[in-house]
Amino acid sequence: MKVVYALEDIDKVSPSIFLAGPTHRESGHRGWRKDAIEHLESFDGEVYYPEARTGIWHGDYPKQIEWEWEGLESASVILFWVPRDMDKLPALTTNVEFGLWLHSGKSILGYPSDATSMNYLDYIYRKVCEREPYGNLEATCQGANKHAEALGAFGGRFR
Repeated sequence: MKVVYALEDIDKVSPSIFLAGPTHRESGHRGWRKDAIEHLESFDGEVYYPEARTGIWHGDYPKQIEWEWEGLESASVILFWVPRDMDKLPALTTNVEFGLWLHSGKSILGYPSDATSMNYLDYIYRKVCEREPYGNLEATCQGANKHAEALGAFGGRFR
């Protein structure tokens, strides 16, 4: 696995997984993406990690948006992990990204049971993607890995 951090060059290889979901804006938090990388250790491809390699926000919001958009477009699979907490991790951008990429055939959704306000995302994911969302990060990562393998075997998009 090769991890590509925010603003680093995206090679646009397949398979690849984009780690979509909320990001802590305060320092001192172990973000969920570090755990995802551990769960994806055996993944044979690129993982797009929309945070700085240093863990320090670079401060260029337009460049960040452009990098994320390129990563979302290039990724074979978009792993949406939504540990929504309206005070600390509201996931407002994640909602927009989820809606934009729901019909792409490359979205995988997971969230913990204590995540708030997930009924709508859960419902439309089941309806559109005809899959069950995952209830923990490890299973979500495994699902993303399997989906990337299946997409490669079928040569592209499918539900």
